[in-house]
Amino acid sequence: MFVAVMVLTSCSSDDDNGSVSGSRDITYEITGNYSGDLDVTYITASGGATSAEVTSLPWELSFTAEEGSSGASFNAGGFEGQPGETISLKIYQGDDLKNTVNATADSDGIIVAVSGTVIIQ
Repeated sequence: MFVAVMVLTSCSSDDDNGSVSGSRDITYEITGNYSGDLDVTYITASGGATSAEVTSLPWELSFTAEEGSSGASFNAGGFEGQPGETISLKIYQGDDLKNTVNATADSDGIIVAVSGTVIIQ
């Protein structure tokens, strides 16, 4: 079973924290103790979306967003974990932590975490 959730939003003037950094360096990070099968869907350097299997935690992906890319966002979903296991998704823009989302596996061991969107200018 493959679980993927992707939410794309766009706004020309703000991000989730009310400020926009000049850095185009983006880092996605997942930490936690989730032991099930976990997949991630994320916005790439070019602004497109792709998905990948997370084989172990912690997981991290860094890139420099291309000029045509205006946002960064990622989401993770998994199954066959244990109830109560957790993950934390973080988006960094340069050295600034811009977004954090925490999720806990339900009674069936399913987990879903959807980050906000960080606007890149």
